[in-house]
Amino acid sequence: MLKMLSGYFIIISILWTIPVFGAGQDAMQRFEKANQSYKDNDYLSAIDIYNELLKEGWRTAELEYNLGNAYFQTNEIGLAVLHFERAKQLKPGDKLIAANLDLARNKVESDIIEVPDFVLLRIWNSVSTILSPWGWMILQVLLCIASLISIYMWRFGHGRRDRIIGFVTGSLFLLLFLLALTAGHWRANNMDSANDGIVLQQSFLYSGPDERSDQLKSLPIGEKVEVVDKVGEWYKVELLNKEKGWVSSFSLEFI
Repeated sequence: MLKMLSGYFIIISILWTIPVFGAGQDAMQRFEKANQSYKDNDYLSAIDIYNELLKEGWRTAELEYNLGNAYFQTNEIGLAVLHFERAKQLKPGDKLIAANLDLARNKVESDIIEVPDFVLLRIWNSVSTILSPWGWMILQVLLCIASLISIYMWRFGHGRRDRIIGFVTGSLFLLLFLLALTAGHWRANNMDSANDGIVLQQSFLYSGPDERSDQLKSLPIGEKVEVVDKVGEWYKVELLNKEKGWVSSFSLEFI
């Protein structure tokens, strides 16, 4: 099935079949069995197997993405959004994940208009997702070594020209090292963040942490929120339009 969305061809029926890194033969066989069930339009069987693999610890972007596709086909839009979001968290920048996530979000019956982040913050977020935390760590080591070599050249160069080159390149490598250090820390924090959740039950946004408080608005299944506080079994959340309120902890699941 082909759908056009924001300039992309969305092939919702395509599944990733890349092996789960480090997975055993049995896990891979079940993963392929789930993929075959999906291709045979037996989406419920595919969902069962994918969820079993997740419970056993085989969490990858490919598995989350395939599970999101299966839920989308069964019209479980909230769960589809949840697993596409998890796939995006594990593999940011992937166009297929982003496109299918947009497709699922468009199915959410929401009147909440997202307030975009400040443009520089959006640029920084994009830059930080270029590499994984491990990738940023390797780059930091390389830049640190390059900085030390340049500093040595600056301090012990044979001529004035060598010392100038050492000073300039050392300063540049040191600046890049600090940027890589910051980006790596930012990337790791975003991956480990458990503050974002998806509403999985039709619920209301309340002005306070109890049902006697005023109802501010209805929250549709599939709506994304950020949890900023907790009182008992209630979460204080911020919506995509920056509006804040309280929801029952039973109505959402963390990404």
